[in-house]
Amino acid sequence: MTRRSVLLLPVWLLLACTSSHDLGQGPSPMAGGVYREALRPGLHYVFVKSNVAPWTDREAVVRKWRDEADRLCGDAGHEDLRVEDRVEEEMPPMNAIVFRLPYLVSIRKGYALCASAGLSAQEALRIIDAWR
Repeated sequence: MTRRSVLLLPVWLLLACTSSHDLGQGPSPMAGGVYREALRPGLHYVFVKSNVAPWTDREAVVRKWRDEADRLCGDAGHEDLRVEDRVEEEMPPMNAIVFRLPYLVSIRKGYALCASAGLSAQEALRIIDAWR
């Protein structure tokens, strides 16, 4: 391992988490952040992306997605609709002597149907299909 890689390891450890950056305002320097859009009152599209790292952090992304949905829907709670989780390679891997370090991001996207929306899941899915 090169000296540069060793020195950068603590930075990677700190940055390999989710970000509260609003992706609706543009990209973040480390790629991570949150995008949210209300399809109508009580029905929200939520997209959470981790910062780039050589490993995935699915649990942090899931936790951040749930926190955002809870914040948007308040104490009434919500139902998750069409939620997808995936991992993507954000850019080409970095060569580190005898191995390659990938630049990965964990992503969770889907819809939060707030209990206060006054919609059934079927009605919400029709709205989602029309929105897509």
